[in-house]
Amino acid sequence: MQTHTLPSGAAAQLRLQFDAVPSPYEDAEGALIGLFRAFAALPDELLAALFRFSRDPASHGALLIDGWPIDAELPPTPTSGQLPAGGRSLHAEKSLLGLAAQMGTPVGYRTEKDGQLVHHVVPMPGGEFTQSNRGSKVFLNFHNDSMYDASMVFNSHNPDFLLLLCLRADHERQAQTLYVDAREALALLPEAQVAVLRQPRYRMAAPSNYTLLIHGAKGDEKVWSAPVPVIQGPAAYPEIYLAANGVQPMDDGAQQALAALQQACEAAGHDSAVRLAPGQALLINNRKGVHARTAFPARYDGQDRWLLRANIRTSLWDIRDRATQQALVFA
Repeated sequence: MQTHTLPSGAAAQLRLQFDAVPSPYEDAEGALIGLFRAFAALPDELLAALFRFSRDPASHGALLIDGWPIDAELPPTPTSGQLPAGGRSLHAEKSLLGLAAQMGTPVGYRTEKDGQLVHHVVPMPGGEFTQSNRGSKVFLNFHNDSMYDASMVFNSHNPDFLLLLCLRADHERQAQTLYVDAREALALLPEAQVAVLRQPRYRMAAPSNYTLLIHGAKGDEKVWSAPVPVIQGPAAYPEIYLAANGVQPMDDGAQQALAALQQACEAAGHDSAVRLAPGQALLINNRKGVHARTAFPARYDGQDRWLLRANIRTSLWDIRDRATQQALVFA
């Protein structure tokens, strides 16, 4: 994984420019325009890294950049995934959205945190054991962020990129975010198993936020996709798809290939594990690879781990069938 650091002088200049940018909560379009202009003045080396990461099919699927402006004084870490009015951390949110705008367009989904452009990823009471961003006490399986769709293919309208910006690390610094580029994992598998993974012999569970909040499913009830492959696309540039909430192989051969892939992800993922620290941004290609998170203790004392997240699309035209009357928010 490549790493870069925003020079302190460039960070200070961004802070000054942020003052002239409206709140993204009050004027999302105006904020993105102002932030796009401000971020265009970043150092050429950093802009080149962002350009290659977001546009070159051959680039690695994860990039870590340190030094982003966040607010000097943060409110207590929320425990609901929502911040009360007046508790927003606007420097951090402008860092998040300005960086996202260099990669594509930040979007909201109605089934994920009510369509908000900025997500507060925090451990939540009652969600400790879920395979979702609410969890803390279990390993969050290697997965792509996906969205429920009536076509029953849940990676058709999902984000192309994810952006995670750390505001506060967990108390013991145990939480690790892992990323595996599909090319790294597939290189560890025999061709016969890769061929199986390329066949529509798997059903993917819809995200837990959909099943719990929208569908009304309870307990272990899941909503399964149509049969889909795990791997698609040319061998040089494969796309991978795994659901965090569950993958259902449809036969023994599919099960064996999936188990081998999961072992490969575990072997490769720990080599790129990151313990995110305040001001660090992790850029994730949501199609080239899969990501995971290790377990960590949550205390719910106002000082727990706190990340901001943005979903990013390179094309809104491809998801126009889910457009809503609210700009940049999709059903």
